[in-house]
Amino acid sequence: MKTGYRIDFHAHILPGADHGCRNLTMAMEQLQLAKEAEVDVVVATPHFYPHKETLEAFLTRRERTYSQLCEEIKGKDLPKVILGAEVYLCPGLQDLEGLETLCMGQSNTILFEMPREKSKPELFVTLDEVREFRHLNPVMAHIDRYESSDVEKLLAMELPAQLNAVSLCSFWRRRKLLSYVHAGQIFALGTDIHGTEIGYSEFKKAEAVLKEEFWNIMEKTRKLLQLPSC
Repeated sequence: MKTGYRIDFHAHILPGADHGCRNLTMAMEQLQLAKEAEVDVVVATPHFYPHKETLEAFLTRRERTYSQLCEEIKGKDLPKVILGAEVYLCPGLQDLEGLETLCMGQSNTILFEMPREKSKPELFVTLDEVREFRHLNPVMAHIDRYESSDVEKLLAMELPAQLNAVSLCSFWRRRKLLSYVHAGQIFALGTDIHGTEIGYSEFKKAEAVLKEEFWNIMEKTRKLLQLPSC
């Protein structure tokens, strides 16, 4: 039984914003797939690589593509789109002027992506200082992708974590990931959708795997985004 919002916390749906979505046609197809999966809210999280481009350049591109999408979906029965970013974690990011502009919607929640390789100690310092001195709420994107030693460090810091739904559909990975869920360490699910081939089928499968825990996670996500209660 539905008891809240179904929220895709991590989706690449802005048309031409990065390699996630080619154009407006694909963006609309993605949102239609989300609707068919009964998703209510999609957080648009285009990649921001602070070591490759300026914040100003990223924000300009994000706003342009978001405006295009908003104009196209106006008046249509499609999921609500909230603007955010997937921020590649770099040492010293806690000192970036305007970091708060990368938060999701009207919240203080910011999504960080760790490097694929084993992380350097200074990255954990950066995360701690983003939280303690910038007063932002870091959420770690798709922790199912990272080295297990990094995951343990992140969870020990009591940082909210997001899982990609597809990983919960893997029988071989499910047990470990569910241990994080049952320990209350998972605060969001995402499709991390980059196209339309698979769409939202894994999101629905993940809901079935999680059972009653799915709605517990969705409520945590609602609070992260500071959305009103249903």
